[in-house]
Amino acid sequence: VPARDARYQLSSEGTGIKEADLTFEINECDEYSLEESLKLAEAHGGEVVILTVGRQRAEKSIRKGLAMGADRGMLIRDEEGQLNSPHAVALALAEVLKREEYDLILAGTQSDDWSYAQTGVLLAELLGIPHATIVMEIQADPTQKKVKALREMESGWFQWVELPMPSVLTVQAGIS
Repeated sequence: VPARDARYQLSSEGTGIKEADLTFEINECDEYSLEESLKLAEAHGGEVVILTVGRQRAEKSIRKGLAMGADRGMLIRDEEGQLNSPHAVALALAEVLKREEYDLILAGTQSDDWSYAQTGVLLAELLGIPHATIVMEIQADPTQKKVKALREMESGWFQWVELPMPSVLTVQAGIS
């Protein structure tokens, strides 16, 4: 996504922003999900794989994730921006994930640019696995193949849910 402190300029067509002078970074919720993945791998073992959809410039975010400690990174290239809806992105991610082994998929709750908050939920549905959203804390038990997630609810309420593995958790910025 464009850096949070970026200065935007309207394109000459007036239908978007000029991207040439922008810097891009990992989406905040996705960065929290990566950090949480690394903590879980350190505590329980396992492999952390970064999977993203985007243009070639997304490789920079993958390299940052690898520098943080991820084991592998994969980019589903979308140079023309055709995968521009949560459903299209979830379909692309699901196609790759169907060929991978995983116990837990962590994704950002929403993106900093479009804020749809749907991709993780749609991904879980496409993979046929359970999900929990707006997660603030994760307690994984790989030996029992289950995970507990603390979900942020409305009005300052929180809810613990227990899910079997594999599952999808969408991580909120500020996870503990």
